Amino acid sequence: MKEFSSSNVSRLKVSTGYDDRHELARALRESIPDKLVIDQLRAVLEEGDWRVEILSEWIDVPRNAQMQVVFRSYETSSLREVFGPLRATVAIGSVSLDPSGPLYAATCFATLYFSSVVEFVTVDFFAGPV
Repeated sequence: MKEFSSSNVSRLKVSTGYDDRHELARALRESIPDKLVIDQLRAVLEEGDWRVEILSEWIDVPRNAQMQVVFRSYETSSLREVFGPLRATVAIGSVSLDPSGPLYAATCFATLYFSSVVEFVTVDFFAGPV
């Protein structure tokens, strides 16, 4: 597993050039690949007997639910990092795209947080859309 740090993207320019965005996206995909994210999410769901709490309601997640990584990000803060800078958002259940732009998941979404050395920190489940 690769650590994600500013050195991974040091060759990126501050511009919005096409190649720069692809380099950053590739660095994120390599640092927090789909398999790592989905395996970690499945482990969390297994610990919770495939039930998640969203807005004080318990939701059963089907064990065979489709899971798709829909977003990855590296976030910085001028304050203290709480959950870690690496994040991946997963749609649980089939995904639908509203013509106006938002994504909807049949069951829910999960955002997984990882440290800069790609250690799992926590997960947040939410209904969406995103």
